[in-house]
Amino acid sequence: ILEAQMAVGDPKQHPEFAGQVKTVDTRGYWRQSDESPTDTGYHYNHNAETYMLTGDALGRAMVELQGGKAEPLPFGNRPEPAAKVKTPVAELDEAAKAAAAKAAQKAIEPIIVDGMMQGYIADPRNKEALAAAISGEKPARANQFLHDVMYGLNNYYTAAGVDEYNWHNFGPDLANVKWDYYSFEPAEKMAKDKPGGRFRKVTYPAGMENWAAADFDAKKAGFKSGLPPFGQMGGELKPLRGCQGSPCGCGVVPRTLWDKEVILIRKTIDIPALKEGHRYRIVIGGSNHVNTGEGYAVYVNGKLLFESASGVPNRQGGQPRGAHIYSDFRGEFKGGKVTIGVKSFLRYGVNGPAPQGHLTVWLEEQKLPPLDYAEMVK
Repeated sequence: ILEAQMAVGDPKQHPEFAGQVKTVDTRGYWRQSDESPTDTGYHYNHNAETYMLTGDALGRAMVELQGGKAEPLPFGNRPEPAAKVKTPVAELDEAAKAAAAKAAQKAIEPIIVDGMMQGYIADPRNKEALAAAISGEKPARANQFLHDVMYGLNNYYTAAGVDEYNWHNFGPDLANVKWDYYSFEPAEKMAKDKPGGRFRKVTYPAGMENWAAADFDAKKAGFKSGLPPFGQMGGELKPLRGCQGSPCGCGVVPRTLWDKEVILIRKTIDIPALKEGHRYRIVIGGSNHVNTGEGYAVYVNGKLLFESASGVPNRQGGQPRGAHIYSDFRGEFKGGKVTIGVKSFLRYGVNGPAPQGHLTVWLEEQKLPPLDYAEMVK
């Protein structure tokens, strides 16, 4: 395999690629797990030196393809670790691990705070988006995935040891209270062997046209009451995967059977007024992985806050889904009673026609970080 790879960049063997293709042997950049953060071989043990050397070598190769000259780095292919680790981190007790982590974090804090974070804020691609996020301005195209430009900024704060800008639950514990729900088969049929893309306009059962409104009488309309997660796997109360934690939780066993394709859930709650200097979001849990979940619609007091027509495509997994509460909707959260409604669809055709779904909904709050680290320190 190596010989074939290297041959592509050899103009004698492949003159048709001369001056257009260059192959770089990066085997010498491999670092063993005992000098790497992890032993995850398929990710090069997450070794930053391996990534840096590989990228640098490819960059220099590109310079040569463009007709320039680039001397190779004076290091890279070393047969032995740079320094022997006397005691692997895995063998330290918890106190020693914590101390080592704290010391490492303190050492890199100036690099993060004075360099990387300031560069992130000043980047023209981020500056305008950060200002809009701080003001609560709704973007021209809202996204079902909740990781936005502020997520990137908060990662720098977290890496520097500042965690006060993390998201946390807001209001009542919606994952452990009963919701009103109704599940039905829509008149607008779709083949059960069609994988994905099932979100569509459907006709609601008679009397349920305003099911998400604050004054809707759910009990009279035939809604039932149940605890989340709402879900199923092949018709049974089984988890979708092994994921247990936030922001997904699809490994939790559903407590209420979601038995038909469409589900409507609603809950009227008492919450405090939204605070200045903070932002808020409604999280749709249970379907954050690639090729899981379908589209959904989120309503507040009967008004459509956001809808997504799709589930999670390739390379988009691992992010929380839901809806940010932008400034245009903050007036619905003045404190007191608020009605939240969510519509979603079972997924079919992933592993045959068997249905699968998982749904939990909750509210989260984030304190807005300053764009200037010096101001945060004050």
